[in-house]
Amino acid sequence: MEFQFGKQNVYSNILKNSCYFRGMKSNKISFLCFYVVLASVFTGNAVIYSQSVTDSTYFYYGAITQVKDVKAVSNAFKFFEKKADAAIRSKDMIGAAYCFELISLGQFNLGFFYESESSAIRALKLLDAAKSDSNLLEPRKRLMNQLGMLYRRLEDFNTSNRFYSQALAMNTDVLAKISIINNMANNFGDLQDYDKAVAYLEDYYDEVITLSDTLPKAIYLDNLGYYQSKTGDSSALLNMQSALTLKEDIGHLPSIFSSYRHLSLYYLDRDDALNAKKYAAMAGGIADSLNIPDYQLEALALQLQLENDLRFNEYIELNSRIDKANKSKAAKFAAITYDFQKSELKLKASAVETERQQKIGLIYLLIGSVILLVSTIFYVYLKGRHKKEKIQQVFNTETRISKKIHDELANDMSGIMNYVENDLETSPETKTKLLTTLQDVYVRTRDISTETGSIDFVNFSESLKYLLSQHNKPQIKIIVNSINTIDWNRISDHKKLAIYRGLQELMVNMKKHSQAGLVTVVFKSHNNKNEIWYTDDGQGCSFETIHQSGLRNAESRIKDIGGTLTFETSQGNGFKAIITFYN
Repeated sequence: MEFQFGKQNVYSNILKNSCYFRGMKSNKISFLCFYVVLASVFTGNAVIYSQSVTDSTYFYYGAITQVKDVKAVSNAFKFFEKKADAAIRSKDMIGAAYCFELISLGQFNLGFFYESESSAIRALKLLDAAKSDSNLLEPRKRLMNQLGMLYRRLEDFNTSNRFYSQALAMNTDVLAKISIINNMANNFGDLQDYDKAVAYLEDYYDEVITLSDTLPKAIYLDNLGYYQSKTGDSSALLNMQSALTLKEDIGHLPSIFSSYRHLSLYYLDRDDALNAKKYAAMAGGIADSLNIPDYQLEALALQLQLENDLRFNEYIELNSRIDKANKSKAAKFAAITYDFQKSELKLKASAVETERQQKIGLIYLLIGSVILLVSTIFYVYLKGRHKKEKIQQVFNTETRISKKIHDELANDMSGIMNYVENDLETSPETKTKLLTTLQDVYVRTRDISTETGSIDFVNFSESLKYLLSQHNKPQIKIIVNSINTIDWNRISDHKKLAIYRGLQELMVNMKKHSQAGLVTVVFKSHNNKNEIWYTDDGQGCSFETIHQSGLRNAESRIKDIGGTLTFETSQGNGFKAIITFYN
């Protein structure tokens, strides 16, 4: 549960001090308290507003802070976006910043965290561009707190606490400080450091008890009680029940939902299935009344969890893991621009769900399955694209290095060999030994310099034949069989490169370690499965030796293209390797 705070501002003496709470989907339901009223948005321009504009501003402000009508929230986004545009045209950056601050709050309320972060950042940039330093501190306080909550939703807890700390340093107001401490405690709760969460909250217990504002006091007690329940504190249930009583007195449904959910989890931890299901059902009723998908999905997940169905629990866990994976791939959320039309479509889709409440269980199970499927496909797509890009980068780097070796090293080695052979005066035996050593270095240098640039991916079988033939020596015979059995035209270039490197490592390993006299390389294909069988009659080696050699790199390359490289060997019994990959 979280607080969003702010000093009361005045808009033509109409907007009153307002407190706003909103639950969000997380491991523990969270709420916000928003003591913020839109400031005199265009005060610097001395514009006189009509009664209709004032009424509209008040209406749309209430739509965002109370979230009773999703259609009204969608219209509120458009209304305040137009106000922001007008303020920017009038050079009123502070007024525009207030509008985007309110838009960010509305987006956060509806669970559009990336868009909310983008709007909050835009509001801060507008404040930075404001010529006057007056009236800047209060919105900065709120925006720092808002960004702390956003990054908590994105599970970047270090960044979240950094923004909370900045907000805490700016504030002297007791309620504001309590709000921020509460939010920081939530981060520790998400990390399951419940002792630290309780410690943060208990420092302000005496101040909270004396608050005259019922709702923030109730939220604080609910938070404290829930985290105490995780540490075994006997005061936990009393604090949660006291919080629920306060919330029911003022009839604030989102915060009541949070209490019901916490109480259900409290009894679930204590194996009291009867009470756990009772409060879960009550939370579900509140969620249906609110008619906001985030609440409904969280209530449904809680009820399924209580059924102790392993398949449901597995689905919830998998969906959570995919959601975390997708969040971790989003590098910079501030670059995302909010699309109001898309937002409206989402809100309309939410409204349509109210017509099918009698089948809510089946509908959300279906929606969840679709979300899971799409998320999985999207995750696999991103992972595959990233892998291809990484392989392409490696390929480009190897090509550049190979050219440099060829231009600067291989030619020099050739010149040294000519000098030793023709001009160096020494004994024939010494010259022969030196030439042999240089020849070996030259061949390895030439192999490195040509290993990338010489690969003909169009006529790939010819490139493989050439690679293998380079290792034919009087004392080593290389036999290649059925190389065209595999349809190389159906194999992508990045897979061909991995195959080429794998065979190259096998040949280098043979030359260095095996002392083989006969090597066979057989190519096989069946449907989409392809295999390359390498066998030599050398002395073999241990698996420890394999993992200390270049074959480990070859194994990694093959794995990157979805294939396998397996070995069969023992000291003195030859060496066998099988490369398996798919079209």
